[in-house]
Amino acid sequence: MKRIVHRRVLPVYLTAAVWTLYCLIFPLYKLWHFIVLIAVTAVAYELLSKLFAPRVELVKEPDKPVTTGDEATDVLLREGTEAVNTLRGFSEQMRSPKMSAKCARLAELTGKIFRDVIDDPADY
Repeated sequence: MKRIVHRRVLPVYLTAAVWTLYCLIFPLYKLWHFIVLIAVTAVAYELLSKLFAPRVELVKEPDKPVTTGDEATDVLLREGTEAVNTLRGFSEQMRSPKMSAKCARLAELTGKIFRDVIDDPADY
């Protein structure tokens, strides 16, 4: 599984609002005014980043194609992988638990056959 982190933009916008409010309320005439503003901005951003935590999404990575060196065997394995994925999809869509289990079992057995071809391509 691959982790994708979606950072939220709201902390950036709210930090800009803090900057704007600070500039409206306090003067920015001297260097230490800017230093205080930078410190307030950093603290505000850290707090807002914790408050609005990033959203983490787990995505299934696609299976890497297996190559055996023989083009005909590779084509067979690609088609077999597609067939197994189709069977798994059918299994998930079935309303009847009994039929779903049978379809899942068929996908499992078909996957074992193709794994055997991958382990020993000379058998094909």
